Amino acid sequence: MSARARAAVAAALAVSAIAVPAAAWAHASLLRTVPSASGVVNVPPARVSLTYSEPVEPRFAIVSVTNAAGDQMTAGPPRRSPADPDTLLVPLKHLDEGWYLVYWRVVSVDGHPVRGAFTFAVGPNAGPAPEFAIPSISET
Repeated sequence: MSARARAAVAAALAVSAIAVPAAAWAHASLLRTVPSASGVVNVPPARVSLTYSEPVEPRFAIVSVTNAAGDQMTAGPPRRSPADPDTLLVPLKHLDEGWYLVYWRVVSVDGHPVRGAFTFAVGPNAGPAPEFAIPSISET
């Protein structure tokens, strides 16, 4: 092997060694939701589905679904989807027509908490989205 080829292989290995730990320390990010963020559905969903860029542990996840009055609409804790380890499923109580806030907090593989929120509406006449107050959720 020529010196140039050895240098190219060494450079490729160095880049790989740097890139792999960086990927391992990336935070989970929310990729898609069902219902979709800011979307309107005509039929009340039985659950909210949150798909992340990596698996998150349901035991450490907090998902709050509230209506405009601040009433909690979740019917149970988040659980991992049997079909996709990157997806959390959250069962819901019956949702009436109107807007809902989904606030989520999960722990990434690297141990860092990440959070976010989005809204969705049920019904063809949900009206304008209200101002939602983000619920107070303990960090412990």
